Amino acid sequence: MPFNCRRDELLAKIGLSAEDFVRIKDEFSKENGWDDPRVCFGSLAYCCMRRHGCPFRDAVLSELYGAERAYYEYFRRKKELAKRILEEARRKCSGSSVENGVECE
Repeated sequence: MPFNCRRDELLAKIGLSAEDFVRIKDEFSKENGWDDPRVCFGSLAYCCMRRHGCPFRDAVLSELYGAERAYYEYFRRKKELAKRILEEARRKCSGSSVENGVECE
């Protein structure tokens, strides 16, 4: 069964373009020193949230934060990234209407 990514559909629902989503992740990655060629898409910002989900990601996290603090820092910063994405969506939705398929709930 093929994987069906709903990213763009869900971004449209909150009023955020795919370009804005990528821009936010890329900016966050640079600010936090998360760019690394060893992980998918070259940045920890695009890695999954599963604990022990990827040996490449986990190695980079251990180098950045030490083995004991790696997951704490990763999840803390991913939460910060999620807040930043949602704040941008909220900002874009304030003052917009339901036209163009944007629900902005």
